[in-house]
Amino acid sequence: EEVTLANGTLDLVLNHGNTGNATVSVNAFGPATTATTNYTVAATDVTGELNHNSIALSSGTATLKDAGGNQPQVWTAATTLAANKDIVIDGVRPTISKINSTKAAGYYKVGEIIPILIHFTEAVSTTAANIVAATLETGSTNADAILTYGAFDDKTSATANYTVRTNDYNTSLTVNSIAVSNGQRVNDQAGNEMTSKAIPNGKNLADEVIDIFVDGVLPVDPGTAITMVSTGGNVVADKYNDTNTGVDFTVAIQTTDASLVQGTIQMKAKIAPNGWTSIGDPHTITDANKTAGSAVVSVLSAPIEGLTGFVTDAIIIIKATVTDIAGNATDWAESTNKLTVDVTRPTITSATSTTDAGLYNTADAINTTLGFNEAVTLSGGDLTITLNTAGTSTVAEADLSNASTISTTYTVSSGE
Repeated sequence: EEVTLANGTLDLVLNHGNTGNATVSVNAFGPATTATTNYTVAATDVTGELNHNSIALSSGTATLKDAGGNQPQVWTAATTLAANKDIVIDGVRPTISKINSTKAAGYYKVGEIIPILIHFTEAVSTTAANIVAATLETGSTNADAILTYGAFDDKTSATANYTVRTNDYNTSLTVNSIAVSNGQRVNDQAGNEMTSKAIPNGKNLADEVIDIFVDGVLPVDPGTAITMVSTGGNVVADKYNDTNTGVDFTVAIQTTDASLVQGTIQMKAKIAPNGWTSIGDPHTITDANKTAGSAVVSVLSAPIEGLTGFVTDAIIIIKATVTDIAGNATDWAESTNKLTVDVTRPTITSATSTTDAGLYNTADAINTTLGFNEAVTLSGGDLTITLNTAGTSTVAEADLSNASTISTTYTVSSGE
């Protein structure tokens, strides 16, 4: 029947759990058989089926009467809101729950790809493609990297790939901020907009995957030429001969680049016009090498003698590839120092005399001259010839240096 509400409001308490927005009021009306008011969903209102918990007058002076002055004795509706309509209330805005990656902690070099995942508290959709952006902290040299996320629909996470750039550097990669383009939205399935783009404390990339070490800084050649010295046998500066058993190379490195420690030095060599070949095993750079600013790399004879074009008078050219612990590699400049191959052993080609043929007596002097197939140098002793007279003659002591002939005088002794 028709009723009239006067001197107050008729209040309905709704069941969505937000006490601050639970009461909706019907203002004075009547006489009428129906009355209407509007409920506006507020943030944090949530219920799987909207209903009213109670219906009551707002104050002791408020009245709800029919034409005969009768008031309701029972304030329970015969047909409830829930029975009338299936209304689901979702007043919870989506937020970012965490940021992580499918990559593990470790070193990442230039060109490597690291997926960056943004996770949401519930399934969300974008109003357009490429409207969500993440700014990564990639060091002070480059502008921070910005990742753009494509369109996504009803997803609880979104992924974009970050590619390490030259000079990016961060010992524990993290995200500075998340942004959404002006005029665009990220919404949950109820249409609630993600108005906060804050990353929760303790839930950033550096918290979820500790120490994704981005090292986009390439090793730098300090500019000191590689030096080398043959080892084993007869060691001659700038020469490699068939008595040598290897070569020690001294390679300069930067003392300020900590990422070189546990990196490697790979020696490379060539004999023109042939190409570069790696020789020997990579040398692992130690902290002591970094402190000293150089490392000695020892290479045995086999890979050196295996170089294409390895013959006497060939020139061995040297350089090195230096790789840091992340895998970034730089070729050091070709060294101005070179090794000349000399694997032809000297031979005595002649034994002659400038003395005329004839008969010689005791105390007579006879010249003896030795000839060699190439210039030779005597070291570590004397060069002596034994004659068929049973006599001996010292041809050279320390006076034979880079000469292809050497002469001495043999004096005939008594009894010879």
